[in-house]
Amino acid sequence: MAKPFNKKEKVIIKQALIKKGRDLFLKFGIRKTSIKDITDSVNIAQGTFYNFYNSKEEFYFEIMELEEKKISEILIKLINKGKLKKERFKSILIKYIELISGNIFIKNLLMKDEYNLLLRKLPDEKVKKHIKNEVGFLKNIIKTLTARNALKEIKPDLLHGILYSLFLLTINKKQIGDKTYPQVIRYFIDIIIDDLAIS
Repeated sequence: MAKPFNKKEKVIIKQALIKKGRDLFLKFGIRKTSIKDITDSVNIAQGTFYNFYNSKEEFYFEIMELEEKKISEILIKLINKGKLKKERFKSILIKYIELISGNIFIKNLLMKDEYNLLLRKLPDEKVKKHIKNEVGFLKNIIKTLTARNALKEIKPDLLHGILYSLFLLTINKKQIGDKTYPQVIRYFIDIIIDDLAIS
């Protein structure tokens, strides 16, 4: 019987799983990537995978959340960097949309219709918790911005819907038209910030 991994070994294996898993998901997508592919890439037994994750979908979801966390941290830095006049506010929102739409992992999730697969396979409480965390993050952003007298009051779930709608525009770039797309995004961002920003 193999001896159990110690804490340090678990951390190393988990880091390797995330790195290799991300690469495999990017290359082949969630449907065509098997747990065997993932475990072979880090030289562990398939059964060992379940010491870390309940399913391939939960593993994928964790990587997606890590990708979103990186973007959120950049957004917070941008917000805290200086005064939030309307034009700077607009540039921050443009940057945020660029970061999300430029993240291949997140983009593939919707472009390849893998999001619907995840929703079917993940436990409801996990999806609800994720949405609650996203809205909670936006609550904190709104609180910070209203305290700095930069943003009008807005419900976090409404802001979440607005930002998600902008993201949906980015994945429909071809349908909108490559030439028209930048103007369309800018137009919607102008409307949003002109309505929500105080100064």
